[in-house]
Amino acid sequence: MIEIIHDIIDSDVIVLGSPMYFYSISAQLKNVIDRCFPYYCHIKNKEFYFIVSSASRKDDMELAMSTLEKFVSCMDNCIYR
Repeated sequence: MIEIIHDIIDSDVIVLGSPMYFYSISAQLKNVIDRCFPYYCHIKNKEFYFIVSSASRKDDMELAMSTLEKFVSCMDNCIYR
């Protein structure tokens, strides 16, 4: 897992993808996000892109997208598209 976090720190652009399960992201992606916590001050000046797949309506994806947006908002000078 630490290799993934170092890859995130070293990257300029990060693409996070997940299927939507019960209106949120997968446990695997949530685990990556949670493990970034001790390193969030090192994750800065990044551009994030989100890919979330669902068989539901766009409105039902609000919680999943909010989780990803809040993750990015914790870091300095990071944006999402």
